[in-house]
Amino acid sequence: MKRLYYRTEQFEKVSACGMECEFNDMRIDRSTVPKGKYQYQYQ
Repeated sequence: MKRLYYRTEQFEKVSACGMECEFNDMRIDRSTVPKGKYQYQYQ
């Protein structure tokens, strides 16, 4: 399964439980997510 790079993707700003988040419905390669950012993936 192909994974995409964080820096090359576009994200939608959303609010979840009062927190500002970046949303993207594609699979992002964890190794490309910057420090301080967290990735949640539903499996």
